[in-house]
This record gives sequence, C-alpha cells and structure tokens, in this order.
Amino acid sequence: MLIVRTKEELKRAKENKVKEFIVVGELAQKLHKAEKISKLSKTAAVALAGAVGVGVATTPVTGGGSLVVSALTGTGVAATAGVSTGVIYAAIAVGGVLLVYALYKEYNVTVIRRLDGTIELQFNRK
Repeated sequence: MLIVRTKEELKRAKENKVKEFIVVGELAQKLHKAEKISKLSKTAAVALAGAVGVGVATTPVTGGGSLVVSALTGTGVAATAGVSTGVIYAAIAVGGVLLVYALYKEYNVTVIRRLDGTIELQFNRK
C-alpha cells in the first residue's frame, strides 16, 4: 500500500485516484484535524477556499499579514458550520480546503491510533 508523507504525495495520490493509501506523520495529524472541512456544504467549502485564497495570493505583498486577515475572513465564512481557525490552518497546511473536502468526500477514512500516541489515516476510495 502507498505510504504518503508529504502534501505533494497526497495531491498526487488524489489526482491519480489511488485506490488505497495511508497518510503518516505530521501530515496525518493535520489532515485529521482538518476533517471538519468535509462537513461543510460544497458551496461553503468553495466560499471558504476563496476567502483563504485571497489572503494567500496577497502574502508576498503583505509579508504574511494577509494570511491572518484571510484566516479571520475564512472564519466568518465557516463560523456557521462550526469550523475553527485551527481547522482552516490545518487544511491550508495539507494542501488546501478543497483538497481536504474532496479527499473526505471521495474516500472512506479509517483512523489508526498507534501506541506511541500518533495516528495514521487509511484512505480507501468509495
């Protein structure tokens, strides 16, 4: 089974419609935290991605300040769905709101808890 450790590998696995894969390490922790994105409606996920994208696009101009504004704007968009700023940051860290949304919609996800306290996420295409 494919082992995914980076967001680039995660994007490739989704793009290539890999049937089964396991996400490990810090990426698994962040992806698990971002799972609440999958509870949004498609419209809310697109709106949140747009709000976050505006901040990311202006980051070079503002030296990163726009990410804070973006997160606050995104929080307003997602507040009614119960998505926190931490969840938004986690989604950004793993490759974006829409990637997280699509992964949880296209795959069944099993959380594997290890004795050392870490988790792995096993993805099986629906």
